[in-house]
Parts: sequence; C-alpha cells; structure tokens
Amino acid sequence: MTLDSRLLDQILSKTVSTVEVSQRQIYDLTEQALLERERLKLELDKVNQRIAEAIAKTDRLDSELRQARVRLAEVSRRFDRFNEGDLKRIYEQAHHLQMELRLSEEKERQLRERRDDLQRRLKQMDDMLGKAQNLATQISVVLHYLTGDLSQMSKIIEEAKASQALGLKVIQAQEEERKRVAREIHDGPAQSLANVLLQTEIIDRAYQQGTAEQVKQEIATLKRNLRETLGDIRRIIFDLRPMALDDLGLVPTLHKYVEKIEESHSLKAEFHVYGKEPQLPSAMAVALFRLAQEGITNVLKHARASHLLIRLEFHPSTLFLVVQDNGRGFDPDQEHKEGFGLLGMKERVKLLEGELQLSSKVGRGTKIVIKIPIKEKASDANHPN
Repeated sequence: MTLDSRLLDQILSKTVSTVEVSQRQIYDLTEQALLERERLKLELDKVNQRIAEAIAKTDRLDSELRQARVRLAEVSRRFDRFNEGDLKRIYEQAHHLQMELRLSEEKERQLRERRDDLQRRLKQMDDMLGKAQNLATQISVVLHYLTGDLSQMSKIIEEAKASQALGLKVIQAQEEERKRVAREIHDGPAQSLANVLLQTEIIDRAYQQGTAEQVKQEIATLKRNLRETLGDIRRIIFDLRPMALDDLGLVPTLHKYVEKIEESHSLKAEFHVYGKEPQLPSAMAVALFRLAQEGITNVLKHARASHLLIRLEFHPSTLFLVVQDNGRGFDPDQEHKEGFGLLGMKERVKLLEGELQLSSKVGRGTKIVIKIPIKEKASDANHPN
C-alpha cells in the first residue's frame, strides 16, 4: 500500500498543530502563574513593609503607655498635688494610648497572618512553575522531533509555521497587556479595597471603644478611599471595553478618549472626523477603537511628542484612520524589530482585510495610515476585538 504524501503531510500538520496548541496553553498558564507570582511577591513586600511600620508604631505606643502609667502611679501617690483638670487629662491620655496600642497590635497580627498566607501561596506557585517548566521542556523536545527530524514538509506546514510564529508574538503582546491591567488592578482597586477592609475593622473596634471622633475620622477616610477606588475601576473598565461604543458609536467614544489623553498628558491632542459615520458592526467598531488606542499608546510611550493628531475619514466603501505625531521619529529601514504594539495593529488590520502604511523620519515624527474596507452587510463574527 502506497501512502499518499499529501495525506501524510495532513497527518503531520494536525499532529504538530495539536502539540503547538498544547505548548501555547502551557506557555499561557506559565505566564499567568508568573504574573500571579509577581503580584504575590509585590504584595508580600508591601505587607512586610507595613509590618515593620506597625511594629515600630506598637513599640512607640507601648513606650508612651508605660510612661503614662508611671505618671498615673505618681498621681495616685500625690493625689492632693494635682487639680481636677490635670487628673482628667492624664487619665484620658493613658486611656487613649491604651486604645491605640490595642488597635496597633491587632493590625500587626492581621498583617502577620496575611504575610504567612502569602508566603505559603508563593511556595505553592514556585512548585507549580517548576512542574510547568519541566512539561514545557518535554513538549519542546517532541515538537523538535516533529518539525526538525522529519524532512518531508509541505508548503502548508511552512505557512503554518510562519502563522504560528506571528500568533506567538501576538499572544506575547496580549500577555503584556494582561500584565499591565493586572498591575493596574493590583496597585489601584485591589490595594484600596484591602485598605478599606482594614479600615472597617478599625472603625468597628473604635466604635466598640466608644471613641466617636475617631470613628467619624475613619468613616471620612473610608468614603474618600471608596470614591478613589470607584474612579480607578471605571477607568480600567473603559480601557478594557468602552461601553460608550455600544451606546454612542465610534466617533463620540474616540472623541472622549482623545480629550482624556490631552487632559492626562502634556501634549496637544486633536481629533478630526470627515464624512458621516456609517452603522458599523459592533466588533468592527471595537477593533477600530483598539487600533486608534494602540497607535496613541505607541506615541505616548515612544515618540516624546508635543502634538498628536487622530483623523478618521469615512468614504462610501472605505474608511481611513490616521495617527500622526511630531515626536522624535525613527528610520524604518534601520528598525528591524517590531514592537508588540505595531505588531498587534498589523494583525488587527490584516483580520479586517485592510492595509497599514507607516512613514517616519528621525526628528520629524511618525504617521500611520490605516485603510479598512466597509462592507454593507458585514457580520460581527468576521471582525476581531
């Protein structure tokens, strides 16, 4: 029986594809585990710092309380030498120090428990990472034999390799974005909510002690922290998926986003629209917003520009998106390595069946022109987010 070479190529292609999918899944899990480990390590460092601060505060309060007790003993021995105001002040000071010391000791105990929990989770994460890395090595060996030792490879396999290489770069870019969002959540809302939880416990204990003024101050701080946390969450939600896209459309959402960029960065940002915005599929509108967002992000990260221009042009069957800056620019012929941002933009444009043109000169800024066809009966399923 003669084995059809095309059938063999198909079998090999499916085998390689399955192994590659497994490899990417392991890489994804490893990246997520590394991200979680990094988050735990950062939190552990902060908790250790707060423990040191709590210990110092507890020691200070303990010393002050001992001194206050000495003064109380002296008052007890020489009661007739102190007036009523002095006696009241000394007793209140001692009582206040005692209450603060109890709260500080309780806070220190909670922080120590949190530290022990973080250390246990870090050890578990290290064990899991070790197993994942061993498994990734074994799969790499299998993949090496499949792709290296088998010499009869068809054009389909070569194209699959090229596509897979691009896909891995895109996945890496997505992982970088996930890391950024995770860091924002960790440094913003997550940390704020942890502080809010601790404040509620302090308020509860202060309420039990009957110190109304301290309860009032802690509640005011709690309200302020909650407002800040809500603002951080709303900003992160907008970055992940602007809800205004569904309600208002692409143009108003981009206009609001550009205004926000100008308010939060030291540069002049302009947004111009030509033509009437058609009824775009939801997924296509999201993809276009992401293209503009990524282009603006590249300017903010690398261009050192003082002026940013975003232009959106609508034509009967085509739309153009232009992102232009007056920054430091670069020589495209000498830039051999594409950043994740530009690579992700090219991938989105490709999936939208569009074209991307980049022009730049050193010291004269950069201009990106994206051309996307508009299909009258486009389906959301055909467009990426």
